[in-house]
Amino acid sequence: MSISEKKLLRQSVLELRDAIPLEERLERSHCLTERLLETLEFQQAEYPMGYCSMGSEYETWGVLKNVLDRGKCLVLPRVHPQQKILELFRVTCLESGLKKGVWGIREPDPDICELVPLYQVDFVLMPGVAFDGQGYRLGYGGGFYDRLLASADPDLCKVAVAFREQRVNRVPREPHDIPLSQLITDDGQLVFHGT
Repeated sequence: MSISEKKLLRQSVLELRDAIPLEERLERSHCLTERLLETLEFQQAEYPMGYCSMGSEYETWGVLKNVLDRGKCLVLPRVHPQQKILELFRVTCLESGLKKGVWGIREPDPDICELVPLYQVDFVLMPGVAFDGQGYRLGYGGGFYDRLLASADPDLCKVAVAFREQRVNRVPREPHDIPLSQLITDDGQLVFHGT
């Protein structure tokens, strides 16, 4: 699939996601969060990595708050724009530990939060635009997560939570793409073995 085909797929799925009314999106996000919190992988994680949602994405705030409420170590990424990499930080307070970063996304404040090495992370909540039934995802085009996870333990649990509108038949794949361990959507949960 060419870059232009990827761009068209990304655009069409984003239009579907953007069309979900805000109130419905928040209600569905709450239900999806409940499903995620019930997974054994999330419950057993001590250093779960999340992300701060933006725009019409699945709302992650409930998950992030739950991680802190359970006394787990919340790890969040910060984009390093010059190096085009994600740096990982432990966030102990969502109100004071975050500030607006690249593209206006809330990120850990590096002056307050401590760096966390990737090997400590034992669960990753992955963002994305489109997802297929084989565990592949189409992101926003920056490749940040694929670069980060290229050096991770292959058994690291990588989960995406998304609306059913984001499910597609097939996501275009590149050799460097890192598949998911699980996908949770309104229509159910897919577990991908051997990923």
